[in-house]
Amino acid sequence: MSGPAALVVPATKKHTATVIMAHGLGDRQVVMCSIVLTWVGLAENWRRRGRFEEVSFVFPNAPNIPITVTKS
Repeated sequence: MSGPAALVVPATKKHTATVIMAHGLGDRQVVMCSIVLTWVGLAENWRRRGRFEEVSFVFPNAPNIPITVTKS
């Protein structure tokens, strides 16, 4: 199952760590737009203050799959 590529905010200095923002089934960047923008803004704020420059942030898309809990 493939879908749209994840949104990646790359490290601005030597990459030494990655934060992957996990979320619910079927969530996409379109659905998570305000959440993603909030996190991207937070990452940019940290970087302006010289923090987390070595960290990449990844906001993946989740494929839509049927699950029994929602009877779909």
